[in-house]
Amino acid sequence: MNTVISVVLLSVFVQILSLFPPITKNGLLASMFGGAIYGLGIGITLAHSSTTGGTDIVARLLQLKLPFLPIGKMLLAVDGTIILASLFVFKTMELAMMGIISVLISTFVVDRLHKTLNYSKMIFVVSRQYEEIAKHLIATSPRGVTLVEVRGGFSFEKKGMLFCLLKSSEIIEFQKKVLSFDSSAFMVISSSEQIVGNGFRIYT
Repeated sequence: MNTVISVVLLSVFVQILSLFPPITKNGLLASMFGGAIYGLGIGITLAHSSTTGGTDIVARLLQLKLPFLPIGKMLLAVDGTIILASLFVFKTMELAMMGIISVLISTFVVDRLHKTLNYSKMIFVVSRQYEEIAKHLIATSPRGVTLVEVRGGFSFEKKGMLFCLLKSSEIIEFQKKVLSFDSSAFMVISSSEQIVGNGFRIYT
C-alpha cells in the first residue's frame, strides 16, 4: 500500500513539474543536482518501508538476499546495469556518463541519509542524585535509563551512573533535565552508529 501511494504521488508530481521549464540546460548540472534530489527522495521513501515502484523495488529485493550490503550500493548496481544496457541501445556515451554521475550521487545521498537516521547518542551521567534524576527522566521521557553503581577513583566515594540512549534531537532537553537536579553532574556523550532494541528502529 505504501508503494502504491508512492507511485501515484510520483506520477502526479512528475506530470506537474513537467509543465515548468528546466532550471538549467547544462546536462552535467542537471545530473548532479537531479541525482542529489532523487537520492534524497528515494532515501526518505525507503526509510519509511516503501518504494517508488521502480528500480528501488529490485534493490530492496536484492537486499533481502544480501542484507549486509547498504541499499545505496544495491541501487548503484541495478541502475548502473540499466545505464550500461542503455548505452548499447542509444549509443550515446555522453548520456551514459551523465547517468552514471547522477546514479553515483544519488546512491551516496541514500546511504548517507540512512546512516544519519541511524545515528544515536549514548550518554553517561555521574551524579550523587542519580536516583532522583532517573525517576524524573523515566517519568518525562519515552527512553529508558540504566542505573550502575560506581566508585570514584580519586575519592573512592560511591556514586551512581546513569546510562541512556537518545536521538540527537533529544540531547539538549536531556541535559536541561539532568542539570535542573544536579548542576555539578558529570556527563559524557558519545555517538553510536546504530542501536537495536526497544524504541529504536533500523533504517536500511
